[in-house]
Amino acid sequence: MPRFTAAFFQGMRFFIKRISAVLLAILVIVLSGVISSGAENQDKTLYNDGKGIFLISYSSDKLSSTQLAPNINSFTYSFGSKVLSCCVLNNNLFVLVKNNKKQHSCCIYKAYGGNAGNPLIISNIDVNNSSDIAVDKSGHIYITDSSGKVRVFNKSGISVKSYSPTVNKLINNGEFILGFSGSKAYKITASEITLQSDDLSTTQNYKISDNYIGDYYGNVYNVRNGFSKVFNNHTKGYYTTAESGKYLTVNYDNRLIAYNKNGGKVSEIKCNNTYALSSFNGKTAVIKKQGSDYNIEYILDSVFSTAKGSSSKNTKGLNLSKYKHTKKYIYVNKGTTIAYFKSRISYNGYEIDFLNRRSGNLRTGNKVSFAKDNNKISYTFIVRGDVTGTGNVNSRDEAMMFKHLLNQEKLKGIYKLAGDLNNDKKITNADLVKLSRLEN
Repeated sequence: MPRFTAAFFQGMRFFIKRISAVLLAILVIVLSGVISSGAENQDKTLYNDGKGIFLISYSSDKLSSTQLAPNINSFTYSFGSKVLSCCVLNNNLFVLVKNNKKQHSCCIYKAYGGNAGNPLIISNIDVNNSSDIAVDKSGHIYITDSSGKVRVFNKSGISVKSYSPTVNKLINNGEFILGFSGSKAYKITASEITLQSDDLSTTQNYKISDNYIGDYYGNVYNVRNGFSKVFNNHTKGYYTTAESGKYLTVNYDNRLIAYNKNGGKVSEIKCNNTYALSSFNGKTAVIKKQGSDYNIEYILDSVFSTAKGSSSKNTKGLNLSKYKHTKKYIYVNKGTTIAYFKSRISYNGYEIDFLNRRSGNLRTGNKVSFAKDNNKISYTFIVRGDVTGTGNVNSRDEAMMFKHLLNQEKLKGIYKLAGDLNNDKKITNADLVKLSRLEN
C-alpha cells in the first residue's frame, strides 16, 4: 500500500507538471497574440478623397469611421476577421480584411452609412499585416500582397495585372494610384506601372488632393507634373498642406501660410494648435485636436476668406436657409460643430459671436448672435434629441423622455422642442422611438 501511494503521488506530480507546462505555453501564445495585435492597430488617421474628410482607426476586426466634412456622422463596423487596411473613394470605405475561412485569399468590404454588406472574395493572393489597398475611379482594386507586389483586380475580384516592384504604401489619386517604396514613387494603373521619382525625402507621405502629395518634412509635390517639388523643405516636422481653390495652404510653426501653385507666398495668418489641414470640394478644413476629440475649427473657401476665431465676415449677407430656424431658434442635428455650422451659413457685414461656447459640438441651449451697426439678432440652438443639453443623444436623453411620458419629470421650453422629433408640437411614444434611433 505505501508503494502504491508513493507511485500514485509521483505520477500525479508528473501529470501536474505537464499540465502546467501546457497552460504556460498557451498563456504565452495568447499574450503574444495580444501584444502583436496591439502593435498592428492603426491610430486615428485622416483620410480625404477630395469630397469628404474621414477620421479612421481600426483594431482587430473592428473599424471606426468619423466623417468630419461635408457631413458629420460616426459608424463602427465589425468584420469578424482582422482588418489590414482601408481607403476612401466617393465617401465609401473599402476595407481589406483577412479571410479566416479560406487560405490564399482576402475579403474586400465596401462600407457606407454603417452598412458593410457582403464581402468580395479575392482568391489566389496572400496578404499580411503590411498589405495595403487602393481603388481607382474605374473600380479597379489594388492590393499589396505579402511579398510587396501590387496585384490589380477588377470589380468582380478577377486578377488583371501583377507588378513586381516592391511597394509599401498605396494612395488613391483619381484615375490612377500612387505607390511608394523608400525614396521611390510609382504611378500605377490597371495596365502599367511607371517610376515617377526616386529621390523622395521620406517614406511618410500623405495625400493633399488628386494633384498634390505632401511629406513629413513639409515638401509638396505635383504628382501630375512628374513629381516636381512645389516647395522646398521646411524644418523637420509633420506639417500638413491642403489645396484650396487656386492656393496651397501650409500649417507651419503655428501659422497658416498660403502659396500659389508655383510656390510663391501669398498670405499668412497665425493659427495656434492646428492639428492638421485637409482638402475637400476645393476647400480647406482647419482641424484642431482637444484630448481625444477632433473638430473642424473653420473652413477656408480660398486664401483665408474665412477669418480665424469666433468672429468672421463673409460676402453673401445673413443667410440661414440651410437650417430650419424661427425668430428665436435654429435647429441642428447632433454632432454639428460650430465650425461646420459657420461653414454652411453666410453673414455679410455681421459680427458673429457664440455666447457660451467657442468650439466643438453644439448643445441644446447654446446661443449665437449676429451684430451689425446697432442691431443684434440672437438665436438659441435646438439640437434634435438632445433633451439634456449635453450635445450628445444617448441613454440619458432616452431616460429623460421616458420620465416625461410617465409624468414623472416634464420637459419644458427648449428641451421640449429638442424632444419633438416628429414636429407635431407634443412629445409622444413616436418621438421616443425616433430618439432611440439617434442614440450614440
